[in-house]
Amino acid sequence: MSPKHPPHLRSVMPSRRRQHLSRRRLLQGLGAASLLAPFVPSAAIRAESGAGAGPKNLLLVFWPNGLERGWEPTGPADDYAMSVTLDAFSPFRDKMVLLGGLKGGMTNDILAHDEGMPCMWTGAKGNAEETRVSNPSIDQVVANVISTDTPFRSLEFGVGALTKPADASNVMVFTGPDEPLLAEDDPNRMFDRIFGAPTASPEELARRSARKKSVLDAVGGGLDRVRGYYGGQERAKIDAHLEAVRSIEERLDQSVDLSCSEGYQPHDLGDEGVLDYAMFEEVADLQMDLIVRSFMCQVTRVASLQLTFTGTDIRIPGVNPDFGFHQVMHERTAGEKRDINRFFVGMMARMLERLDQEVYMDGRTLLDDTLVVFGTEMSIGNHGNYPIPFFLAGGGGNPIGLGRWLDLSDQRPRTSRLMVSIAHAMGLHEMQSFGDYSDSDSVGPLEELLS
Repeated sequence: MSPKHPPHLRSVMPSRRRQHLSRRRLLQGLGAASLLAPFVPSAAIRAESGAGAGPKNLLLVFWPNGLERGWEPTGPADDYAMSVTLDAFSPFRDKMVLLGGLKGGMTNDILAHDEGMPCMWTGAKGNAEETRVSNPSIDQVVANVISTDTPFRSLEFGVGALTKPADASNVMVFTGPDEPLLAEDDPNRMFDRIFGAPTASPEELARRSARKKSVLDAVGGGLDRVRGYYGGQERAKIDAHLEAVRSIEERLDQSVDLSCSEGYQPHDLGDEGVLDYAMFEEVADLQMDLIVRSFMCQVTRVASLQLTFTGTDIRIPGVNPDFGFHQVMHERTAGEKRDINRFFVGMMARMLERLDQEVYMDGRTLLDDTLVVFGTEMSIGNHGNYPIPFFLAGGGGNPIGLGRWLDLSDQRPRTSRLMVSIAHAMGLHEMQSFGDYSDSDSVGPLEELLS
């Protein structure tokens, strides 16, 4: 069996709070952005589109079986007190919306385990064994618009998601009617899929580096020649441009392939591999780091992270070692249920931390560039269709007003309206309905959210 704490991706990547190139600072006035853009970390360039442009990435995260009652914050919408269950979210309260009072996609108040997951992101009408998915999940709809120019239209990450054959209880992403996209539980396979094939030989990397430097030399050389014709303030501006070019050259020397595929060491998952739930957190950390790397290098703009599945009976050391998760949710105490809830909330908070640690030179972070939606398939683990909690984070500049607690219990809107709101936040403003429902509770965005 491998050691329980081998190095994670974060130990081999550059500094966690990396200061990325600022396009405004380095390229302003050069007139060479079109030449240089392919050789500068793409996420750094995209960050410079400015606040108000809306999120550039979408990340859906699933956790199973809702939250035990008592998770709800207290107080007014914009000055609430975080509950003990949600305490791990506290550092991000100004970048989050806590959303309660939603109704799921099932036709009955009590749902079966094979209804919730296919319905939650697709707007499908759940009807026990007759549940059918008739359209893509919201991430795929968004990917068809914002992620068409990336190597992968979307990436589906899992942690203990497919430890049994795929069926309606462990699949949540669909490209179309009854066309699931399965999550990948093994971070090594996921890394090979994302970065393995495109990884260039040392000779090719050297050629790329020479090409980058030749372009920069041409830009810098042209400015150097022009410099001789000017004096005073004009020459000072040209000197600033030359300094910017040299700064780019130095950064290229340090990162030939933008650190997208450098530094990854295959993770020994032991004899049991992804079936070893003692390694659940470590596999989750690896998948989270791969998500961050994928967004930073613009391998994709749309991703999902599925943290196990509905009905799972995993036992996580230090959380629920004596009884399986499903059994706890049905038979054990409220305190034991909240222990599991806090475990998943803590894991989701770590995802936000990773995104927020990638800082651009203008102070924006990858979290500001990414709309993160945390969702679950039922209310409190008792197969309830209401009220289902959802949490949104990041996406600075989008129309979603952050830093709030919204309890919509008096309206009981269907989760399909949240999907419409996500589409609007990502720029798909023409969408007014999503999925199979057409009643007033299911159509249109959530006005309270988009304010």
